[in-house]
Amino acid sequence: MAARTQRIANGTPSSALIEMPISWSLDDYPHFEFLRTPQTILPGLQSARAVMDNWLDEFRYMKKAVDWGILTYTMHPFVIGRGYRMLALEALVDTLAREGAVFMTMEDAAQEAQARLWG
Repeated sequence: MAARTQRIANGTPSSALIEMPISWSLDDYPHFEFLRTPQTILPGLQSARAVMDNWLDEFRYMKKAVDWGILTYTMHPFVIGRGYRMLALEALVDTLAREGAVFMTMEDAAQEAQARLWG
């Protein structure tokens, strides 16, 4: 769950571009939004508390498995903004903070990844 960059043969980054990790499982849209197309149905409408529990477990596993990492939750205001979802999100943020999560912008996370991974 750490940031990555393309490297050339000697291990030097070939670009200043840093890819920040994301995952559909850590995005609110597939969990909460119902979408029907002629080809598929995205069921959505999952329990907000269950989703937040899964997201918390991702953090706990990262803490257990690696010394340092970036965990990126993706939220859309029109999705997460329902009252019951916001209450669940507030509880998640409170728990993450108590358990040692550090909250930062993607820019700050990329700079920290660059410093930690490539000096």
